[in-house]
Amino acid sequence: MSSGTRGHARRLGAAALLQACLCAVAAGSPSAEEPPPGAWLKRWVAEPPMAGNWFGARDALNDLGIKPSVRYWTDLMASVAGGQHRGQAYAGQLNVEIDTDLGKLAGLRGLRFDVSGNWSSGSDLSADI
Repeated sequence: MSSGTRGHARRLGAAALLQACLCAVAAGSPSAEEPPPGAWLKRWVAEPPMAGNWFGARDALNDLGIKPSVRYWTDLMASVAGGQHRGQAYAGQLNVEIDTDLGKLAGLRGLRFDVSGNWSSGSDLSADI
């Protein structure tokens, strides 16, 4: 079998598998009660953090008044003019923060301590054009 024929057979197999999965999902019995609009948002907000509980460490830290958080976001940009690729850029931001309630931790009611750090990375789209 030639490499072109094998590639075509793989694509057909993948398409058949995708179609079978879609049919299985579509054949599932619908629930008797449809959730109200916006219910997914309430469920998502009520979920625990995406990173989990760190084997109980997150709850233990929260009980002491220490709330760590890590956030990352990015922007991907490209410049295309006249059908020609002119440039691309990436900008990323990593933020690490520790919020401490000193009332819980040291009995100093009403006092909080917050420390954070940011790391920026990326390139400049206007320099790449």
